[in-house]
Amino acid sequence: MGLALVHAALGDTDGAFARLDKAFAERSNWLIWLRLDPRWKTLRLDARFKKCLNRLSYPE
Repeated sequence: MGLALVHAALGDTDGAFARLDKAFAERSNWLIWLRLDPRWKTLRLDARFKKCLNRLSYPE
């Protein structure tokens, strides 16, 4: 998750989502903060971010 945040902060959205996929595969407990953490603001408009939230079964 930490590396995904670094990629997101640097504007590397593809790298950020690749690291998020790895976090899902590893069942990172930090994923619970994905929806609330303001550090993800650069990715929120990307359709892949909504897919990530759906993978966590967050309600709309």
